[in-house]
Amino acid sequence: MDPIRVPRPPASAFHKNRPVSDLLASQIEHFQHIEAKLEPEHRSPFAPHEIVTENAAAQYITHMTNLLRGQSTQKAGPVAVPRRPAKRSSKPLPKPEGRTKAIALAAAADKAPARKRASAAKKKAAHLKDKRKKS
Repeated sequence: MDPIRVPRPPASAFHKNRPVSDLLASQIEHFQHIEAKLEPEHRSPFAPHEIVTENAAAQYITHMTNLLRGQSTQKAGPVAVPRRPAKRSSKPLPKPEGRTKAIALAAAADKAPARKRASAAKKKAAHLKDKRKKS
């Protein structure tokens, strides 16, 4: 089988100081929802209003992913909030040192009772019955 060649993304695709996109904002919301259910010692040091750039979002998502997978042993420092696009990037988070036990949490909602669906034949029969009553 021939390999599939994937072109490199353009240099403009990576911009640390670009504002957070809707997709990243949604992912951050999901992580913050999970984080609210964690013990206080497992929560990240990031304040929700600090995550305004792609770099800050990447650091927060990395921290939360490592924490939930049991790979983070150090607490990350808060990210500086840029007032305007900075020319230099902020410091990266420290690298995790070894594995710890993963955090067990249940983020699933309760199951809703299953509804019984009427078959197409029953719907058609009921519709015809209603028609006959009206005539």
